[in-house]
Amino acid sequence: GSDYRGGRGGLTRLTAQKASKLGIEQPKKRNKYNAKRIEVDGFSFASRKEADYYCELKLRLKAGDIKGFSLQPEFVLQEAFTDSMGNKHRAIKYTADFKIIHNDLSVEIVEVKGHKTRDYLLRKKLFLKRYPEFRFTEV
Repeated sequence: GSDYRGGRGGLTRLTAQKASKLGIEQPKKRNKYNAKRIEVDGFSFASRKEADYYCELKLRLKAGDIKGFSLQPEFVLQEAFTDSMGNKHRAIKYTADFKIIHNDLSVEIVEVKGHKTRDYLLRKKLFLKRYPEFRFTEV
């Protein structure tokens, strides 16, 4: 007989490629929060809600309600640095969903959120402290 010796026992993980060759159907990966990626005008959005907001902004721009907008603006929350031990640390960044430039040239940052993660809440707080000149809106 064989005795148990612990460890993996010679088992290997079945990769998606190997499973496909063996004809084993793999379940499709679902988004953690059930959001489905949507493509509009060649842009990929994290959710239907975000894609709808983009379409609304296009209409507002065409109507002259706003001066302009951009997708996925990136903001540095903390610059990269080297600590006292010589370890390099990358910058901490926050990527919002939209940046709107209003007709009065004021800037609004818009976050289309379904689920507010701890990481998002922390980055939002750092953003609000670092960029007080921007209006911040969650939809």
